[in-house]
Amino acid sequence: MVETKNETPLKILMTASRGVGHVNASMGIGKLLAQKGHDVMFIHFPEHQELVERQGVKFISLWDYKGANEIPTEGFLHDSTMKDTFDSSKKYTPQDIMSNRGGRGGRGGRGRGGGGKGGMPSINGENDAIINAINSIKPDAVLGDYRWPMPFMTNCPVPFIPIMSNAPLQLYNGPPLGSGLSVFDSPEKWEEYRSSNKGFGPHGSSDGNPWGYAEYLGIYIYPEALDYKELGPPAKNWVRLDSSIRKPDSEDFEIPDKLKDKPGKLIYVSMGTNASNNPQLIKMLVDACALIPHRFIVATGKNGDSIPLPDNVWGDKFLKQVNILPKVDLVVTHCGSNSLIESLCFGKPMVTIPQFDDQLDNGQRVADLKLGKVISMWQFTEEKFASAIEEVLNSAEIHENVEKISKEMSQSSAPDKVVELIEYVARNRKSPFE
Repeated sequence: MVETKNETPLKILMTASRGVGHVNASMGIGKLLAQKGHDVMFIHFPEHQELVERQGVKFISLWDYKGANEIPTEGFLHDSTMKDTFDSSKKYTPQDIMSNRGGRGGRGGRGRGGGGKGGMPSINGENDAIINAINSIKPDAVLGDYRWPMPFMTNCPVPFIPIMSNAPLQLYNGPPLGSGLSVFDSPEKWEEYRSSNKGFGPHGSSDGNPWGYAEYLGIYIYPEALDYKELGPPAKNWVRLDSSIRKPDSEDFEIPDKLKDKPGKLIYVSMGTNASNNPQLIKMLVDACALIPHRFIVATGKNGDSIPLPDNVWGDKFLKQVNILPKVDLVVTHCGSNSLIESLCFGKPMVTIPQFDDQLDNGQRVADLKLGKVISMWQFTEEKFASAIEEVLNSAEIHENVEKISKEMSQSSAPDKVVELIEYVARNRKSPFE
């Protein structure tokens, strides 16, 4: 552990890719730094201003530092992308999709195994604004949570500290990211996926370093009990933070009147911000829930008004997940890293239905470690869904495993360690591991 006795507040600039999961994870770290008295700023798109300021972090709009290039007003995960991913996922395995046997190949870059370049809008405007902000604000360090290298990272005049909020397989020599393969599968199976996935995996940075390179310090967010210890140590200079959870809103969540007096367990269903915008997916799940003798709270996404809800299902377009989780008995999740970690933090077993990307890896990890069940999209049926829910609800082993991890996470000393390491890098401009 590195000791840092200088208590002068630091100026920390943070940023992240546009997905709300990356913003939420960044805010968990931002909150820790702000609580230590540091001046923490987050430069990003305006739609996340309220979320950022709720954590005690100063928000800066990218447009305040706009350069010559235009800043994209929309992200690259449009409704049509989610529909395309859903249609393919119902028919084909990740291996079929990446080898083009499923007819898509890597066309929907986000779909499987990485943030394929073909699916991203130009990042030049965003990058220009961040560089302008760094030059104007002159922070002591910059932290960023991205799935791909941005030019400002390698040209940063102060230490850049990458955050990895997705599954950390990139830091290990094991199953390929986004494959959904297990650490217990054969290395030959891993290589078969890699060979079909060439050109669509994690990208290298502009100076030739692989994505996952950390010059001073890198922070990956993953519970210790889930970490890939079977694969050896992570890449050089990376440290683990067991969780990075934003503050819940102050108002409590009340179980809706529609569900209060009905029988059965209370189950929360969320497929994440992006996939929930596909009404086909949500209707598939709602129809399956209608046949199960339990109560369901469903995040229906922005198109939720088009989906009729049966008597045992209540839903809303956008739900405050961290307020709901303490109230439920089980979570049905896409298994994005934030939802995975938040579910474990509150001691909730899971039925996972991964949609794309590292969600497939997280879902497999849940199954491998007996924290719940995983249902692949291409194998989903109403019968399998109902059976998985009953099996998880009635498994003493799964409940015991989840409760143990929840307790370990609550007692972790990693947050204090991570803050000290960030402070060391910002003050000394060198790696604490030298």
